[in-house]
Amino acid sequence: MPVAAHPVAGTDPAYALFTSGTTGEPKLCFHGHRDAVIYQNAFGAPVLGLRPGDLTLSVSKTYFAYGLGNSVFYPLLSGATAVLVPEVPSTGLVSDRIIRHAIRALFAVPSFYARMLSDQAADALATVGMAVCAGEVIPSMIVTGAGMGVSNVVRSATAIGVAEPARAGMTSGINETFQQVGVAVGIAALGSFFESRVVAAFAPAAAGSLGAATTAVGKAIAAGDIGAATGHVPARTAVTIAQASRHAFLAGLHDVLLTAAAIALAGSVAGFLLIRSRDLHVTALSPVPPELDPEHVGLDDPSQGDEPANVS
Repeated sequence: MPVAAHPVAGTDPAYALFTSGTTGEPKLCFHGHRDAVIYQNAFGAPVLGLRPGDLTLSVSKTYFAYGLGNSVFYPLLSGATAVLVPEVPSTGLVSDRIIRHAIRALFAVPSFYARMLSDQAADALATVGMAVCAGEVIPSMIVTGAGMGVSNVVRSATAIGVAEPARAGMTSGINETFQQVGVAVGIAALGSFFESRVVAAFAPAAAGSLGAATTAVGKAIAAGDIGAATGHVPARTAVTIAQASRHAFLAGLHDVLLTAAAIALAGSVAGFLLIRSRDLHVTALSPVPPELDPEHVGLDDPSQGDEPANVS
């Protein structure tokens, strides 16, 4: 006999999870009844876009926050179906479940995806419509962050150094504006180039099977939805099309990385030739801050004239 739900507020505790402990002792955090809906509205629906009939598989278990959202909240609140694996997930087991259940969304950590590629499980991975990667620090992001941290200091110091200290704020603002505009334009331009290269690499192998849909499917592959290709062809050709999709994606990635490397090299050469020490303001060449250097105090303030500075 159905029983009426007990009335609760959205802020009432619904469940609790321990933090990972990366900043100290793990802490038990309580989550309210409304939190799952917030996750779904903020990330599940707009980013994952799961639909009724989709099947999902998460390598991480539900006692992790990552696995809880992937196996419970996101699929059930979207009308999708979650495939649960009670065993310790191996690459062979996950590959078998992907093929057996026609998994559309796979959730795993970076190291597991790396093992799948090294264990010859890439064919199964190529049939997945969406592969979500989180739960670990991605090594490439560490390298990118380190590179940005090193370059930002030099870039900002050089940009500020060409002007007198009184105008440092203005030069810093101009510098940051150019950086953000450059990032936005670079992502848009290289993204469009990547898409075109993926479509060009995919078309010769898929035109006979997909016909007029080849370009649209190629764009979906460039967006990461490799499974879009296999959904338009008979099962007997799905493996061939999946391999062509993976090849096209990697070919496009190879071309865009070479192009980005050439642009970076050209920028480095231009910077080496155009940035000269004689263009820097005199205060930028001194190891002593201007306000502490007797030779430079009052250099940019006409009101101080030639009066000697009193520096204690």
